[in-house]
Amino acid sequence: MNIRKIIFLSIFILIAFANPAASAAGENPSSKKTPRIFVYRAIKNPSAIAVNSKNEILIAGGGKNRYEIAVFNIYGKRLKTFIYGGAGHKGFNAVKNGIGKVYVYGNGGVLKPWSIFIGKKGNIWVANEGGKKGFISKISANKGRVLLKITNNIDFPYSIAFTKSGGIVTADYGNGFDGYISEYNLKGVFLKKFTKGIENPYSVLAGNNGNIYAVNYNKGNIVCLSKTGKLLWSSYKDISYPYSILLGKNGNIWVINDGPVQGSIVEYTAGGRVIKYITFGVSYPYGAATDKAGNILVANFNNDTVSKFNENGEFIGFAGNIRKPIGIAADEKGDVFVLNDDGYFTKITAR
Repeated sequence: MNIRKIIFLSIFILIAFANPAASAAGENPSSKKTPRIFVYRAIKNPSAIAVNSKNEILIAGGGKNRYEIAVFNIYGKRLKTFIYGGAGHKGFNAVKNGIGKVYVYGNGGVLKPWSIFIGKKGNIWVANEGGKKGFISKISANKGRVLLKITNNIDFPYSIAFTKSGGIVTADYGNGFDGYISEYNLKGVFLKKFTKGIENPYSVLAGNNGNIYAVNYNKGNIVCLSKTGKLLWSSYKDISYPYSILLGKNGNIWVINDGPVQGSIVEYTAGGRVIKYITFGVSYPYGAATDKAGNILVANFNNDTVSKFNENGEFIGFAGNIRKPIGIAADEKGDVFVLNDDGYFTKITAR
């Protein structure tokens, strides 16, 4: 570990958390102490995390023809698990080993989940990389039943965004240079395909103005499309391997970059003008999210940290000793939940 990294980690710990905890042991749900870090066991091979309106944490992952979505409360207790591809069994199993109810279904509901999103009615939307071909699945939050499976005009979907008109758009990576954006209504009916300026999108966003924004990972740019698919603008400025895209509270667009040296964050106006270029506090970010206050949260995989910026792009805090963070989400209270690559998830309390 080099000196720069040691100093960087030390600053993380000192600024953000005056009294961090190494694990969840002894956590008191009613405690209002200074911010702390708690680590909980999640699932094997985790790949995506989300938080719903009930402040429940949903984690997707798995492998070897057995994939799952596990639901936890904010204190790390597993409430229920939806399993897809579990030995061909369908139905409900009551489990007595402390991991709540388990609902087991046949193959097809979730397969190599890349990202997970919560719909307005609480349903779970999953972008599945799939086997030879991916798909989008809509899953009930109660028992994990597959309500909808979208397979038309999809190859390898990596991201989903909900539009102002009440539908969804998906970022389809394709084979790396022939990707596209597809739009559907909430019943899964295909509406249109966007290809102008799109090559290999990792992430897609529906803006407040109705426009569609996407980032092309290999090409290294951000593009803005109208509702009809017209290319309005694109930018390569200060972008390198863009991993995700976020909508700021003020309507600006945030692009999280995985490269070229240690990663960066770039803030744009909705019209494409660069406002800020940030490298401090960023180290190969694999996950990003916004909280209710409009802060930008970044999971830095390279140095096991989480960084926090306000809606103006000003650095406001670090959290250190977050093991290999690959995803991040925040609840309504401001607590932050980080998905760890080693099969755990970390809670960073807001108080």
